Amino acid sequence: MDGRNKLEIPFEATYTNSMKIETDEDEVTTDDIVETLMDAYEGYADINEMNAKIQGTFEGLGYLTRNKGFTIRVGSGSIVQEFQITVTQR
Repeated sequence: MDGRNKLEIPFEATYTNSMKIETDEDEVTTDDIVETLMDAYEGYADINEMNAKIQGTFEGLGYLTRNKGFTIRVGSGSIVQEFQITVTQR
């Protein structure tokens, strides 16, 4: 890989031995992570001139789920793929 397709999301965190994340910001929610991933994906698709579009969040699309996430549609014509990105907090 030549590094052109590398996706970097700026997020400063300090990891402790207890596997908890300490951040300089207030508490991070799953909605915050979904929004950040959607922004990063749109930037990645634009840079790489991909025929891809975010369809919307699960909530915005009316999915009957408590999960947080979003749906992406890639391609055009007869070759279209749809992907769901789900974010869960542990």
